[in-house]
Amino acid sequence: MGQRFLARVIDGLIVGIPASILYFVVIVAWFSSAASSYTIDENTGQITGGPAAAGLGFLGTAFALPLTLIILEILYEVTMIALRGATLGKQIAGVRVIRTQDGQIPGWTPSIIRWAILYPAAIVPCIGSLWVLLCELSPFFDNQGRRQGWHDKGAKTIVIATK
Repeated sequence: MGQRFLARVIDGLIVGIPASILYFVVIVAWFSSAASSYTIDENTGQITGGPAAAGLGFLGTAFALPLTLIILEILYEVTMIALRGATLGKQIAGVRVIRTQDGQIPGWTPSIIRWAILYPAAIVPCIGSLWVLLCELSPFFDNQGRRQGWHDKGAKTIVIATK
């Protein structure tokens, strides 16, 4: 389980660091644009524009960036598990995902099922995060002793040590 945790941390950094940099660049660009959009009405002397005028653009950005992170996570996790049986984090940590019936690399359908059981609920505030946490901890509750998580059971996969 320690290897699985390490793999999640590494994968979180692999996806999270580029996403954070992207988020930072977009937010700085938005604030820069908003700050330069201030205007003063020559007749009234009233200040117009600025962040309030650019609010809808920021709101769109606030929703687009998490959606981009989800898409990046899907592309990374699902593709790597489907094609290699392990993400970069899993490879470094020495674990691999295989199908329970034949020990082969999961392929697309089990990889998508595995991801779909684990992460989409995270968009629901509080309860979604609790679901993800329970799924991540569910290998500890496996009564078969295989350390198989709920997402693994649903996808008919298991995580094995390679080191």
